Amino acid sequence: MSAREAEKAGAVQNDQLVRQFVDGFLRVDGAFLLRLIAHNTSGITATEVTKEMWDLWDDERVKRLRANDATEIKTAQV
Repeated sequence: MSAREAEKAGAVQNDQLVRQFVDGFLRVDGAFLLRLIAHNTSGITATEVTKEMWDLWDDERVKRLRANDATEIKTAQV
């Protein structure tokens, strides 16, 4: 795989993660609240809140992935 293909594959994966975050975690109400925060404070504040929410979501996502991997390994060993 060339560097360009790898970069494109990484961009596609990032797009999928962002969609999962917005559609599954924030949903319409969360996105609306972030817009209200940005409108009434500053873009920096909204960015900081978004980053914290992303970190919480991503930590839980990684925990779920690890738990699923552990379950698959235990199942395969039986």
